Amino acid sequence: MPISATEARHGERGFTLVELLAVLSILAIAAALFSFRVQSGFGTSKFRALMTDVAGALRETRSAAIAKGGESVFIIDTARRTMGQIAVPQMVAFSAEAAQSETQGAQTGVRFFKDGSSTGGTLTFIWKDRKAAIDVNWLTGNVAIRQD
Repeated sequence: MPISATEARHGERGFTLVELLAVLSILAIAAALFSFRVQSGFGTSKFRALMTDVAGALRETRSAAIAKGGESVFIIDTARRTMGQIAVPQMVAFSAEAAQSETQGAQTGVRFFKDGSSTGGTLTFIWKDRKAAIDVNWLTGNVAIRQD
């Protein structure tokens, strides 16, 4: 005996409440896992941004020396935890190796000359298990980020 259109519609009742709750539970778990993953990646992004900002500030200092035809110094203050105008977060350990002539107490610097050369130096950063360094070549004044 054939089924009428009205009877077919009564058989299609949609999803049950249990099915909807199961789907919502799965979505909630997936959202929680995704947000945890995004938060753990946020620190890495900030660490990379710090490297990029400091390297950019060093390059600006070099460009300023060339543009004005004189010397410009990029100051690193370990006591105040600043590099130029950039504050280094407490969670990041850092050190600076520079020419002895550019070091006075807690401050050290990288001096750039009018020809683009510099006194050179290496700025090392450590955050959790990540280590990175910014190298300033004394001969060319070029700034490079190195991640170990």
